[in-house]
Amino acid sequence: MTMGQRISTATDFARVAVYRRDGPSGPVMSVAFSQKEFVTDRATQLLMAAAILLLIGASVMAVNLGGALPQGWLVLGILAAWVAFFVTFKQPWTISRAIELDFGADRLAVFRKGKLDGQQQLSRLANLTVEDHPDAELARLNRQMKGEKSPRVAEKQHCLVGWFGAGGGEKVVLITRAEFPSRNSLFEVRQAVLWAMEKGGGATTGGSGAPTVKPQTGGGIKPPLD
Repeated sequence: MTMGQRISTATDFARVAVYRRDGPSGPVMSVAFSQKEFVTDRATQLLMAAAILLLIGASVMAVNLGGALPQGWLVLGILAAWVAFFVTFKQPWTISRAIELDFGADRLAVFRKGKLDGQQQLSRLANLTVEDHPDAELARLNRQMKGEKSPRVAEKQHCLVGWFGAGGGEKVVLITRAEFPSRNSLFEVRQAVLWAMEKGGGATTGGSGAPTVKPQTGGGIKPPLD
């Protein structure tokens, strides 16, 4: 995707950059940042499955050709490789993200590593909030019933949520960030999006300008109840 000219500074937003370019029918604003995410997309999971098969094959070959090495060291080396692999896989990865506001096309688009990850009609945006992951509470209750102490993946994430339509009745998770304990860092992304809407859309009264977005009050990220 094309970003254009950066119009924000590190003083405006420490970890987010806002860009502007001229589109075919009006200004296009891009809010770009990097964040930690757990691997959930199918393409990456298939890639990891292929890596597992390769690791299995390498392990078998190592055992078959391991006559020159003491058997104990060979087994320890294979186990260490497997442990390192799974620890790396379960940790969140750094992913580049961008939220694009195309005022002429009336489009809010979310990009992941430069590829379109979802889009909505920009003029239907009624509010932006930062919330717990939708599955966080259920995950917490389930693990408590099982007597588990370690938080599950859903509890280690929070989301930037767009509320679309009349009265903001349609809830859409735009961005999910891995962050535990949560420092509410997606709030900076939210503020950058609102700032970009003001710079690119002019008056915040809806219609042909940027949609009216309410300030976030209360709600948002809640502390764990354990």
